[in-house]
Amino acid sequence: MYDYPEIRRYTDAFWLAVAADLREAGLSDVPEGLTRPTGPLVEHWLRPDLYMSHTCGYPLVRQLTPAQHLLGSFSVQAGDPERPGWYRSVVVCRSSDARGDGGLGAFGGATAAANDEGSLSGWVSLGWAMSQAGIRPGRVSFSGGHEFSVTMVGEGAADVACIDAHSFALLSAHRPHCIGGLRIIGYGPSIAVTPLFTAQPELVDALRAAVTAAVLRLSDEARAALMITGFVPHGREAFEPVQAMAVEALAVLPV
Repeated sequence: MYDYPEIRRYTDAFWLAVAADLREAGLSDVPEGLTRPTGPLVEHWLRPDLYMSHTCGYPLVRQLTPAQHLLGSFSVQAGDPERPGWYRSVVVCRSSDARGDGGLGAFGGATAAANDEGSLSGWVSLGWAMSQAGIRPGRVSFSGGHEFSVTMVGEGAADVACIDAHSFALLSAHRPHCIGGLRIIGYGPSIAVTPLFTAQPELVDALRAAVTAAVLRLSDEARAALMITGFVPHGREAFEPVQAMAVEALAVLPV
């Protein structure tokens, strides 16, 4: 879910570490490298032969089925230090927007940018944060991705956007020009970091062990570039609150 070209070599290195541990554990037919899907992600996520992939929490509860078995979530540098594997989205506006002094509550009726209606961090968390602030947006423009959302805000095509904390940290480190003119004015709910999953139930334990070990195998350079600090195994129970959050969010977001 965070495979920016600038860090792709580290994503590949991470998979090689996972694959090495799986082979050491005696598994055969381990994929040699990563497949990067080019079509609709939901078609990729629902493949019955999927070895391991990464998904967003909202599609997980809306579209994925019990045939997709959760492995857990990374703990990330931008996450909750008191609760590894959890984080919050950040709501941003332009630094030059005087309304920012009043926090998110000053942006009632403003134009919001969101990546798409299937995003937990960019859509559900945006609506949840606005609901908590007692406001609703004037309209929402869909950008297609977090990077495009912050660009829209920075260029004045939108006033606010909600970006997951890990994406915001990666953009800050690898594409600082995207977020240089923005400031944080609010936060989304505390949620589990985007989870890894598999369509192969017999691999759940082996994959959890291999991912945990792979994070430790990575070089300091790779771990710093990916901004991951560990792995926290869990199941779907970690995402049970998402449906209630979505109800709150959709009460204020335009349909």
